[in-house]
Amino acid sequence: MTTPIMGELSYLSIAAEAVWGEADMSPVYFHLPVTEYSVAMARDQREAAIYTGLREPHHGKAFRGMPSGKLTTAWYGWEPPATTQSLAQYLIEWAFNPSTPQGIELPSYMAEWAEGPDVSNVLHNGLRVNACEISGSADSGNVMISLD
Repeated sequence: MTTPIMGELSYLSIAAEAVWGEADMSPVYFHLPVTEYSVAMARDQREAAIYTGLREPHHGKAFRGMPSGKLTTAWYGWEPPATTQSLAQYLIEWAFNPSTPQGIELPSYMAEWAEGPDVSNVLHNGLRVNACEISGSADSGNVMISLD
């Protein structure tokens, strides 16, 4: 078992995708300690037409959806073994895409979130960053990054 960084107990496994929404056959994972991971499927729902009468069936049907939520972690300058970049640099490259800033397509990542011993494991594909917030506290000295 690995030692948690600064008391973090939750870890998220993220990996870059070559094609949006498709997991690679052999991804290179980064194990990221997280404070909050609230990504879930946000579905759009289409409601049935309401007819006259009280006994008509009323139902809704989900017809599309996108993953949305927030990933929050501390700003770690730690460089994992056998890698060439720190966790902070990895998140900045995901959020701002400095290699091709003029590119239309943002880089997409997959995330594997495991809770408990295989209780509610979730795999999210095609995650892209809409907003990035970096905040700090003068009292504690902690710097946090939040990706939406």
